[in-house]
Amino acid sequence: MPRTAQLAVRGFGQSWRGWSDTLSGIARWGLGGLGAAFVLAGLLLLLALATYSPGDASLNTAVERPARNYLGHDGALIADLLVQGIGLAAYLIPLVLLGWAFRLMLQRPIRRVGRRIVMLLLALVLGAAACSILDAGAGLPAGAGGAVGWVVLSLLQRAGLASLAVPAAMIAAALVGLLLLSIVGLSPGDWRDLGSGAGRGASKFARASGRG
Repeated sequence: MPRTAQLAVRGFGQSWRGWSDTLSGIARWGLGGLGAAFVLAGLLLLLALATYSPGDASLNTAVERPARNYLGHDGALIADLLVQGIGLAAYLIPLVLLGWAFRLMLQRPIRRVGRRIVMLLLALVLGAAACSILDAGAGLPAGAGGAVGWVVLSLLQRAGLASLAVPAAMIAAALVGLLLLSIVGLSPGDWRDLGSGAGRGASKFARASGRG
């Protein structure tokens, strides 16, 4: 009986380790797949913002011609909402998505998602305030800070603090940088892993090109 019990326990342990390895593999595959989806979403959003045109059809613009946005009417609509709402700060969103994608590809789960989203919203408001002092020219109808940046700048002017607009924008930009570090959550070791991975990829590409 003791011998039989030992064999049973050993068999159960091996079976459990097999299931554990399988579940770990599925989890790694899931994180990698989610990271790839974030890369795609971030690049598409970046492309929509980069090809934004104020003349494209949107919620407040009706035109007959096809959209100039690379992603068509849907891309033009999304870009218009973001650019007119928060201006150049909209580029923070694809930046965060790509940062999260790299984190997931390094098998680092994104924890406390709700808190990170709240910090992202705060970073967008501060980014819009920081960009509000920039001269966007005719390319951005609502200004470089969008409607949010315009409201913040107007509040400063009404409070008689217009002379502090530039220092306030610099402080806001610094806070955005600190928030981005917390939102993405990549440690110095993660950045080293990314750098070494990029270096290995470049080396392989160079060797393949040399053979070609």
